[in-house]
Amino acid sequence: GGRPADVSWSAALPSVAHAVCDVYGDTETYREAASAIAALVDEVGVEARAGLGKMRTPYGDWCPPPARMGKGQGRKPSPPLTSAFSYALMVQQAAELARAAGNASEGARYASLGREIVSNFHTAFYVGNGTFDTSGTQTANVLGLALGGAPDVGLARRRLLSLLRARRTHYDTGIVGFKFLFDVLDQAQAHDAALAVLSQTDYPSIGYYFANSLEPATANLWELPDAPAEGTGMNSRNHHMWSSYSAYLVKSVAGLHQQAGTHGFQRLELRPSGAYALSGASVTVDLPHGTARLSWVRSGGRQHDKVSEGETARLSCGPSGGRISAVSFASFGTPSIGSPSDLPSDGRRSDGFETDPACHALRSSQAVAEACVGRNSCEVPATRVFFGERGSLFCTTRRDPLASPLRLWLTVACEVAADSLRVEAGVPVGSTARLLLPLRGMATPHLRESGRSVYLATDPSASSAARKANRLGSVQLTEDERTGRILAVELPSGLFDFDLSDAATPRAASSATEAAISV
Repeated sequence: GGRPADVSWSAALPSVAHAVCDVYGDTETYREAASAIAALVDEVGVEARAGLGKMRTPYGDWCPPPARMGKGQGRKPSPPLTSAFSYALMVQQAAELARAAGNASEGARYASLGREIVSNFHTAFYVGNGTFDTSGTQTANVLGLALGGAPDVGLARRRLLSLLRARRTHYDTGIVGFKFLFDVLDQAQAHDAALAVLSQTDYPSIGYYFANSLEPATANLWELPDAPAEGTGMNSRNHHMWSSYSAYLVKSVAGLHQQAGTHGFQRLELRPSGAYALSGASVTVDLPHGTARLSWVRSGGRQHDKVSEGETARLSCGPSGGRISAVSFASFGTPSIGSPSDLPSDGRRSDGFETDPACHALRSSQAVAEACVGRNSCEVPATRVFFGERGSLFCTTRRDPLASPLRLWLTVACEVAADSLRVEAGVPVGSTARLLLPLRGMATPHLRESGRSVYLATDPSASSAARKANRLGSVQLTEDERTGRILAVELPSGLFDFDLSDAATPRAASSATEAAISV
């Protein structure tokens, strides 16, 4: 339209070059685009001279969900905030690209400029008490934290979590804030808060696209979070701009990424999620030099599942967790995360589910107990028939049937109260890896690889011969800023099979899995 691009859109140039370098180790793309990236940085810099708080922002945090469906776009941060953020980010990316390409002086120049912009960003938008901007949006705090160097990181993280709690772990961001929301929560060890946002199926959520009864999506994402309630203009049903969460699923939920400061997946970081509400995940990534794999299953403790109506919930205590001993929570209807005052302020173990009195199948707990208790694993269909709600009047008094589809949330307890972890990893030739195993409540971690003891916390050096025989590097008990207490294992290329348990806790017989019954 003859006007300069919104900075967050023109930032695609350095962003694409950075992604290609990050994933493939390709610096040639940057070398070809270096002069154009430099010109872009200079051009945006001219605009920023009047102050980051005055930068032009035609679009900003695009398409945040309105509080009520059909009401256009929701609240956004102050317009210049996203442009200022994207300016800082493109300079940070340019610094990394220049260093990776061997241009140390250019990298140092960009890095210095990036630090200056970040400092100016915090001066312009941090208003105190852990809050960025006066808009009260999640995006403002997400972007302030994503840049690094926030005036009070802990307070800003708690503020973000309070904003999520106020919306019962639903997002209110547009596409700019959404891209960085989950990484920021991950860095704050708020793994369960991030998972709760992604596992919602009522409006607004990614799950709502697929769970709504009016126009359920299949494989594509909508352009607008409330697409069925909006008009025909700018309302595509095949839009990739909300799909940024998929990277979080790979690198933080399944746990396959590369170590910070490396490129081309030469040095892998394998990190099973620390979320309490997640029982397992698996991922395969095809790389130019081979295939990287990671799969993990958690046994025992408490196991959870959430599904929308018509789907099947699956619960399992795993190979070492024994049988399901009790149903801790069950609701077919419109359950939700508890009231804001009931939720943990640190965003970690967020079991605080509550039923909706206006929409809850009274046989929920009984039906699940009959299907699951005494079994190692079970399947529970999320249907009205299964829960004895055949009548047409079920849940007719719920607040908004279109925005709040029926769903089933479950939590069960296993005979073995302590967690254990089974991990399978594949490291391609040409890569090495660091495996980071979350210990959570384990008092005396005991690690086996292919059945051999390779680490016991009470005698760390006793298994050195077994580690050498199994081609393992060092195994260290340490603290990690993203996961807390972990066991870090250095791996060469190859296939590995680990079992992590608490030596102070008896393990259930592995034959328990043979008793698995599906309903």
